[in-house]
Amino acid sequence: MPEDQKILYLTFDDGPTPEITNWTLDLLKSYDAQATFFCIGNNIQQHPEIFQNLLDSEHAIGNHTYNHPYGWRTKTEAYVAEVLKTEQVMSAERGVWSGAIKGNQSPNLQYRVGKFGQLNKTSVTKRHVRADQQPSTRPYRKGTFGQVNNPPVPKRHFRAGQQPARTEKARSGGSTTLSYRKGTFGRPTHLFRPPYGQIKPSQGKQLLALGYQIIMWDILSFDWKASLSKEACARNVISKAGPGSIVVFHDSVKAAPRMKHALKATLAHFSAQGYQFKSIEF
Repeated sequence: MPEDQKILYLTFDDGPTPEITNWTLDLLKSYDAQATFFCIGNNIQQHPEIFQNLLDSEHAIGNHTYNHPYGWRTKTEAYVAEVLKTEQVMSAERGVWSGAIKGNQSPNLQYRVGKFGQLNKTSVTKRHVRADQQPSTRPYRKGTFGQVNNPPVPKRHFRAGQQPARTEKARSGGSTTLSYRKGTFGRPTHLFRPPYGQIKPSQGKQLLALGYQIIMWDILSFDWKASLSKEACARNVISKAGPGSIVVFHDSVKAAPRMKHALKATLAHFSAQGYQFKSIEF
């Protein structure tokens, strides 16, 4: 991240969580601070109203897998499936895809396995669906010769009047393919953070091929550590963070006693130093 400006990138893992996530949103709003929330798919399904609050609050949203697995202990295929399942859950909670899809059509993502098992994105195309047929939302499965068929379809929100960007071929009257604009304000940005920071090279390669940007950090608050005092948690951030730092907090029950104190202290200290708090954009 750029280090020539007084900007901190606050991030929150493991939500959405009742009370804690909404408390975090209220505090961030009082400082006019933007942040990035890496959400667990299972938590989104259990607390869709809180996830909607995240979207409405115009923070960036990232993918943090469905069940928070240890990457080093998980097979690559199962790990990627966790990510895609969370993308599907996010899409379902955001509602219908609001791009330039006419009639009974749905965007369809297709991927194929390339060298060393890496997934290569081919194109995003519009697929016709009969009037009596629903677009497939089943998890992807291996087909003939290792081809991966029908992964869950990420749906994208666009501002009023905004259309998805079209490829040059589509603009010139050729077959219509869609590419997705990037940004924050409640729309997925294909940000991904591996739980525990654990990710195998094979998992990383496949997620990069799927279009994800893997976001790590340089400052840990250690707010999940019960043996740490809330004051020590705040010092971890205040004494080490600087321009361009990506700071990790957790909007979880386990971390809440330390996170709440440390987040208040962090916002107050760096605001007084003239810092801004922004969400991560790619």
